[in-house]
Amino acid sequence: RTPRGASSAGCAPAAGWSVQIGFFTERDNALAYAAHAEAVLASTSSARSARLVRDNGGYRVVLGNGMSLNEARAAALNIKDIIGSGAFAVQK
Repeated sequence: RTPRGASSAGCAPAAGWSVQIGFFTERDNALAYAAHAEAVLASTSSARSARLVRDNGGYRVVLGNGMSLNEARAAALNIKDIIGSGAFAVQK
């Protein structure tokens, strides 16, 4: 169902959410942090694949893909507790 005032062609999917855990201007730093986060999460049975999203002159480190907003918010809280740094839902 298309929300009021939105066209179906330009509407973001309801399940297009991920969790952002960092933003870096240097690609190597983003890759290193992504690898570190993946390793930490895997050691706690919360394995998630990280990816980089080029945006605003830098690199977002993003975990997961295709979640609903509520799933991404819940995952962000869990990830934040495990890796000890900020995590929040994003549609990227």
